[in-house]
Amino acid sequence: MDKVSYHIAWSCDQRLWDDFVRRHPHGQVFQLPDFYYAHLHAPRSSAIACFVFHGSDLVGLMVGVVIRSFLPFFSARTVVRGGPLLLTGHRQAMTLLLHSFNRKARSVSLFTQIRPLVPPSESERNALSSAGFVFEPHLNFLNDLRGGIDAVWQSVHRHRRRNIRKATRGLTVRKKGPEALREAYGILRHNYRRYRMPLLPFEVFERLQNSLSFKEDFLIFVVYKGEKPVGTLLAIGLNQTLYCWYACSLPGFYKFYPNDLLHWEVMRWAARNGYDWFDFGGAGSPSVPYGVREFKRQYGGSECNVGRWTHVYHPVCNAMARKAFDLLQRLMGWGNLFLKR
Repeated sequence: MDKVSYHIAWSCDQRLWDDFVRRHPHGQVFQLPDFYYAHLHAPRSSAIACFVFHGSDLVGLMVGVVIRSFLPFFSARTVVRGGPLLLTGHRQAMTLLLHSFNRKARSVSLFTQIRPLVPPSESERNALSSAGFVFEPHLNFLNDLRGGIDAVWQSVHRHRRRNIRKATRGLTVRKKGPEALREAYGILRHNYRRYRMPLLPFEVFERLQNSLSFKEDFLIFVVYKGEKPVGTLLAIGLNQTLYCWYACSLPGFYKFYPNDLLHWEVMRWAARNGYDWFDFGGAGSPSVPYGVREFKRQYGGSECNVGRWTHVYHPVCNAMARKAFDLLQRLMGWGNLFLKR
């Protein structure tokens, strides 16, 4: 196929874009136009979308979110969830797509990190390496719901099942409507401030919730102790997969096992409402101890090393920024910050 017929564009008809992602077998919610627009003009974030056309046909795209903290450039990173998305038969356009995206991202961020949700093919890995991306092992858990909730329950570790049963004695989980977003965000903000971790602005959550393509698939679950909300899980659905986007509970209520019950009830709801998969999300590097990974593993999902691919555009600035944040972390007890990849 003639390579010169491929060309890059920085905008695309929204309906064409949305349809491309939804029809692609590896399309992810994080590549949809509404996810891009929710971040585009939000405080401390922006977004990049790059499209590759073959003639007049859209054959690939790559969507990234640029996240900043209080130092506009020295905290800026571009995160691409799901990676580049190309039609079968047009893999040769991936190099053009990656190099074009890099040129744009290097002007607004220190590095780009691609976080695949499925392992890249060999040809995709070669293209990523040739475009300057370096692979790091990183795990993900995916729960298969197709066998029914009883089969899922049997795959849950007995220790986790015991905690879930204990949690049902004092807690309840409710699927909530749009009015609960601020309540859920308040729980997230409480925990993120406590551990001094960055959280996306409320405007991003609100825009996603209000966007037409997400209205039925932006889901809010809240766990209650009596009538007090003590935990939340925000999920986004697409193509029979429910993605666990944000989840946490208030530390003072851990003894009641809110996290155990919350994730189980969301998986149960997903299985009963037509979802085939529950994407539990990242589980860290396999070489680094990580309690969250052990928690997710005990729900019986499949562990997959999807990896992360990082291209550092400004090595000296990035090294200086990392040292500065490491110093601040030691002096002020800060937790994970933007550049603590």
